[in-house]
Amino acid sequence: MSFPRLYAKSRPSNLPESAKAPSSLFLPGHLQDVYHAALRVFDCTADEQLQALGLLADEQQMARFRRILLLAAAVHDLGKANDHFQGLLQKTPERRGRKQGLRHEWMTLMMLDLDARYELRSWLLPAVENDEHDWRVVLWAVSGHHPAHDRPSPPLSAEQGAGNTARIDR
Repeated sequence: MSFPRLYAKSRPSNLPESAKAPSSLFLPGHLQDVYHAALRVFDCTADEQLQALGLLADEQQMARFRRILLLAAAVHDLGKANDHFQGLLQKTPERRGRKQGLRHEWMTLMMLDLDARYELRSWLLPAVENDEHDWRVVLWAVSGHHPAHDRPSPPLSAEQGAGNTARIDR
């Protein structure tokens, strides 16, 4: 399957096909938007957020929090970059009417940390000063950015209606 551009969201039904899609509809634009929004929220609320967590809002903790937050924002939806998810968004015949087999946030986690073929971990770890604990906080934020009360987290199997089901090995 070939996709000329990776989507982050479905094209709004009220957006004519002839109209130019906003950059935030596509994965790079969406990740950039979330990164900049996270930066703005950090700038306005970082002191209060650290205090709410019982952490000192000193210069060292602020810098650490900022690194973790911005890396998590920059990579949180990389798991959308696969044929399955893109087929869902673009309503390809084989994906029409189906759900995500494995949610994109868990695909992101697998890409970042569980699959050495991608080597993203070694490339991104310097963004948190090679701190393994901070890397784990990034992974926690990424994997939990769509919490839901009605599904297990992490998942035990593909969601009903996703297609072929298979148990997920951990």
